[in-house]
Amino acid sequence: MAFNLPNELLLKIFSYLDVFDVAFSVSNVCQLWNNLSYDPILWNSFILICDKYMDLNYIIDDVLPKMFLLRRVQLQWRTDTDVIINKLIECCKNIKELEFICCGYLSDDTIKQLSINYPNLISLNLGKCWRFPDKCYKDVVLFNNLINLSVSHCFNLNGVLLRQISDRCLKLTTLNIDYIRGISEDDILYFITPRISNLISLTLFGDCLTDRILFEISKCKRLKTLHISSCQNISDIGLNLILSNMHTLTSLTLRKTVKFTTANLAHFFFKSSTCMKLTHLYISSKRNFTKQQLFDLFPLPYSDFYDQKLCTLILTLNGFQLTSVGISDYE
Repeated sequence: MAFNLPNELLLKIFSYLDVFDVAFSVSNVCQLWNNLSYDPILWNSFILICDKYMDLNYIIDDVLPKMFLLRRVQLQWRTDTDVIINKLIECCKNIKELEFICCGYLSDDTIKQLSINYPNLISLNLGKCWRFPDKCYKDVVLFNNLINLSVSHCFNLNGVLLRQISDRCLKLTTLNIDYIRGISEDDILYFITPRISNLISLTLFGDCLTDRILFEISKCKRLKTLHISSCQNISDIGLNLILSNMHTLTSLTLRKTVKFTTANLAHFFFKSSTCMKLTHLYISSKRNFTKQQLFDLFPLPYSDFYDQKLCTLILTLNGFQLTSVGISDYE
């Protein structure tokens, strides 16, 4: 019977359940299960996701008061974020990870209040949020213990603020600033250089980036994930830096790599030990191909239809994919 199982095994089983199952079902079975359902270690594995369909009154009146041991919260497509945050601060004192995904209409002091109540927050995601006041992004620097930060698609972020974040959030090892245009290579290098020994994950938008950035990134001793969107100014030199130096890398995404030669891509995929260690690979580019280049990449030659045509080339762990596109699609 389940009641004869050791507590450690019951906790392991409960950890595979949904947070709502534990809070509203397991806790009501018996006194033992109730006690175990509030084990702090168990709650380390749970995340509360409040999507746009979840009723606000249900969140405020039922969910948050019952889940006072929460560590991780994600809000999706909410415009009532401030109301939820106020209740969260009241009920849940040990939040360590907060995600605002495509949320809107935060007040000026929301991030500041979060920093006061959750000074030990280690992960903050403001990805694709909208109608956030500039002050919310400026107040990110108040989280001195942040390890993970995502501000992707944030039009309020600039190079000055990125440097301030770098100076104040010294523990950051994961940064996502994807689709933020206009941040200079110098500003990004300012963030990377002091973190060469401990940077784990880096996601960038590459409109201002050159091979110079890869020279510095290739020095990172622990980097596992590298994602650069729009690598139009990065050449084979940058790819070779990854090839020869980044032995800890497990996930690589390089988009719009128009300056990579076909021969170098083939060498990277078929012969490099770096590529063999990856668990995720995505490299995309648009280019004209000759028959010989196609023959170098694919075991069977493609038809004349592709010869000298502008094509989209996508390189993944499963190999090369090729699709013909019109000249108007070129970026």
